[in-house]
Amino acid sequence: YVLENGRIALEGTCSLLRQSDHVRQAYLGL
Repeated sequence: YVLENGRIALEGTCSLLRQSDHVRQAYLGL
């Protein structure tokens, strides 16, 4: 799960979340 402001924003396996553009930009700075 990925939480934003206390709410579940995304869910999935680790590999799927790593491929998400939103996760990469917001959390990894890529």
